[in-house]
Amino acid sequence: VRRGYPESMKEDQPFTWWKNNRALVVYKVTGDTSGKKWFSLKDWKSGKGGVWEYWSVNEGKLRVIDGEAPNCTPLILREY
Repeated sequence: VRRGYPESMKEDQPFTWWKNNRALVVYKVTGDTSGKKWFSLKDWKSGKGGVWEYWSVNEGKLRVIDGEAPNCTPLILREY
């Protein structure tokens, strides 16, 4: 299986993107009217009022488990 790609995606078959329960690392922020919860798209690490989760799909069923902030450096986009 290529890194980052689903393990199984075939027509008329349940989708699987598992990656050891960590196909996606998600910072989930529930919305409210206070505006005090946020996630920074500038550094992709900073946030307040949300929780880190791991998302995966096994045979068409979404699985969400408690996660932690990833230890990585975001890509830098440059203008040309």
